[in-house]
Amino acid sequence: MSELIRGVDLEETVYDALAPLFAKGIFRKKIKEKTLAKVTELSLIHADLDHLRFLVYFPQLRLLNISGNQISELSQLKHVPHLETLIVKGNPIVDWSGLRKVAGIKVLDASDTAITWHDLRFLSRLEELYLNRCNLSELMQLECPQLKILSLDHNRLRSLEQIYHYPHLEELYVSDNHLLDASALALLTDLSVLHLEHNLLQQMPDVTKLTQLLYLNVFDNCLLDSLDDWREKLFYVDTLILDEQDIAYFELDDQYDHSKPPIRYVVSSCLMGEPCKYNGKSNANETIIQFLQGKDYVCVCPEQLGGLPTPRPCAEIRDGKIINENKEDVSAAYLLGAQEALRIANEHEANVAIMQARSPSCGKGEIYDGTFSKKLIAGSGLTVRLFERNGLYVWNSDRFVEYLTKQCKIEHQEKAKD
Repeated sequence: MSELIRGVDLEETVYDALAPLFAKGIFRKKIKEKTLAKVTELSLIHADLDHLRFLVYFPQLRLLNISGNQISELSQLKHVPHLETLIVKGNPIVDWSGLRKVAGIKVLDASDTAITWHDLRFLSRLEELYLNRCNLSELMQLECPQLKILSLDHNRLRSLEQIYHYPHLEELYVSDNHLLDASALALLTDLSVLHLEHNLLQQMPDVTKLTQLLYLNVFDNCLLDSLDDWREKLFYVDTLILDEQDIAYFELDDQYDHSKPPIRYVVSSCLMGEPCKYNGKSNANETIIQFLQGKDYVCVCPEQLGGLPTPRPCAEIRDGKIINENKEDVSAAYLLGAQEALRIANEHEANVAIMQARSPSCGKGEIYDGTFSKKLIAGSGLTVRLFERNGLYVWNSDRFVEYLTKQCKIEHQEKAKD
């Protein structure tokens, strides 16, 4: 419970009272208003909230995380005028006008919502903006001169023509879109991190003037350029991922640059033959098992780490929550499992993850749509999202096997020529 509230020491009795009361949106007299008024950070993730009226008790909030609830409007933000960070991921919000009451916020994460650029017009002090999986088809101008981080992964963008409106960007994430042109990026001379992977680019954007660039990923595009030439031009970029040749320094062959940190893997346990799948079986993949022989890796099953039994009811992501086939919300267990999986990966100093495709925990790039009809949609599982936010390079297990198979064929062809 102490993780929910920061900025004040509350008595144990207040902790006990607070948890159930949040779910109902009611605060009884035994919770002292003066105590709540000192709270500066509040996280209520997947708490079944459908309103924010309780914010009247928290006038000093600087951070509010209400991800994965059922909030439909934000008018009660008027009670937290000092708010600096707002996280509303996965809420069915239809009325965003309440944002004008917190026009001073610096960080907004509205991923997995139906937000539009017009809804953001009041926020001129933003420094970080996360709009992943918001079905955005174009990039628009906002009056945010200090914006430093912009994340637009898994949308439908075809162009970055308007990116010049954000000249001070330091990190830009636009992977898994429909980008055909990224030439406007040449103007963003402060960029240090640039993600362009899984798009439709045919020409490499001219990033030679981006002298601050430390990370560039354009893997899985349709590039026609000579990538060897670009490797020479971009020698100063610490992590440069242009194609399969670079991918798993992140590497699959044994000739990678040993001056770099060693590769350590974290892998979904079911892929290695552990019977931890929801139905008590495994997803044993002999190709991956053979690849990892002799390599440094650790296995994780986020579902089991979150306390769920095996076997267990099948679960899928729907409306920002993870719901099983019995219509039970198991989001808390999945979140706990994701956090524990990240802890284990960090302990092992893993830098590459190989995760089971389509899973609500481990899926990368595509997951089931929440209707239990086997229909796939764009998106990633909870653990994968947490891994990527913490710097791990994540492989979808299906794509990984395809890549290994392709590499094997190339090697056979080269040997045949010899």
